[in-house]
Amino acid sequence: MRFGLLLASMLGFVSAAEASLVVPHTVESLNEEADLVVRGRIGRAWSQWDEAHRRIWTYTEVEVLEDLRGTQTVPELLTLQMVGGTVGEVSMRVSGSPVLASGEEFVLFLRAGPSRRYGIVGLSQGALRVQREADLVVAVPLLEGLAFVPLRAEQLGQTRLVPMALAALRQALDGTAEQPPTVPAAPSVPAVPSVPAVPPVAPPKSPGPSEP
Repeated sequence: MRFGLLLASMLGFVSAAEASLVVPHTVESLNEEADLVVRGRIGRAWSQWDEAHRRIWTYTEVEVLEDLRGTQTVPELLTLQMVGGTVGEVSMRVSGSPVLASGEEFVLFLRAGPSRRYGIVGLSQGALRVQREADLVVAVPLLEGLAFVPLRAEQLGQTRLVPMALAALRQALDGTAEQPPTVPAAPSVPAVPSVPAVPPVAPPKSPGPSEP
């Protein structure tokens, strides 16, 4: 049994040292895949083995502070379920899985699971920490432990999420983000018909002296 514990700990250490290969998300793609998008405060967490004693799962309570979609009724308290955690002397960790510290606020893109529990879309891409910087509240993606798969040529520039103001994120989620003003096209000018060239006219000859 002791050898099994040592092996499990080593496997957990190896998996934590490697990066998870993922497709990069945008706010729009996270929103499309999520059943709920909330701003919440992280509460208590606990870990336990599954029934087959093969995986450790961590359950985390989240106090919902805001429904960022504003389109449905969400519970005041919900529970996240993520693979990984520590039970006794055994730890399991999925590289790229978000670390949610108690008391911190996050914007969470959540997918509904069994038993009224929720998973996070896109590993840590779906958990943006809410930070206050001067007079601005910012949602910051924490992307450690992730390696990104390049997308097709026209999307290579969008490889990862970037920090954004919480107000701008709200607008992006409810579809009210400001669009750049459109510039009206210049009216077309009708073509001027070509005028055929006029041959030059020779000036009249002055009369010469009269002959006798």
